[in-house]
Amino acid sequence: AESQQHRKKPQHEENEEGEEDALSLAFFELANVSSVGYRIEVESLQRKRKKIFKTNTNPVEAVVQQDINACGQHTGGIVWETSYLLLNFLLSQQKLLGKTLEVGAGCGMLGIVLGASGWAKRIVLTETPEAMSNLQQNVTQNKSILGKKKKKSNDDEPPKQIAVVRQLNWLHMEQDAAAYPKDLKPHSFDTIVGTDVVFTPMLVEPLLKTLRFMAHKDTVVYLCLQVRCADSHQLLLEKANQYEWEITEISQDLHSIPSCAWGLQMECRLLRFVTVTDDKTRHHGNHTHKRKKRKIS
Repeated sequence: AESQQHRKKPQHEENEEGEEDALSLAFFELANVSSVGYRIEVESLQRKRKKIFKTNTNPVEAVVQQDINACGQHTGGIVWETSYLLLNFLLSQQKLLGKTLEVGAGCGMLGIVLGASGWAKRIVLTETPEAMSNLQQNVTQNKSILGKKKKKSNDDEPPKQIAVVRQLNWLHMEQDAAAYPKDLKPHSFDTIVGTDVVFTPMLVEPLLKTLRFMAHKDTVVYLCLQVRCADSHQLLLEKANQYEWEITEISQDLHSIPSCAWGLQMECRLLRFVTVTDDKTRHHGNHTHKRKKRKIS
């Protein structure tokens, strides 16, 4: 009999490995160019935005500059594959997101497209000081597809920008939020999004605290991640309940969405956070609840 180590792999395994290698190469190449784009197909636009763009066929494109030289200083210099994946997922859902916050926005592709597509009523893109310059430049560069919120007829204030950039360092988020009381009002966001924002244990609890500070009781949080640091990922799951978050992994939902299926091949994880409500029993030690939830690891 042929030895185990020399046995030929089944064809489907070889095909899957080949597809994964091709995906990895494609994203590696994207990470090494000066600018990248995202084409918003017409069917992905919210109804009112279709009227604004006056298009029934032509896609709308967002283009952002990458700060490749900054990759050694911070993680916000390129558009990570999880940004494309979370965008594909949220656009496929065709659901209004309301007032939306992006944490760790990086180059801004996710927030810009959510604002331009119309699914986010308003989007506040946040970053730490070292990534702010490129982020602001990208939002400004895409202002033609972002536009402004229309003001009410009896409103004397000028129309609000659909997308704004604000500093939000999780280590002193209350101080940063106080500097922008209108844009970063505590407990005012309907949806919070973030991609690859879990990469060091020291920032896990500050992130959870920031999410809680910005969320109200009905806020939904979507984090799309690759497990770049196993300790950080485990700490996120262990500590979430202490900040009244219930996490459900919904990665398997990507299977049924053609534009998202590749995310599973790239070992991306899609997590949804909702507030732990009063009808559930919270035990901070073993994290048990009255209602069953899917175990994640």
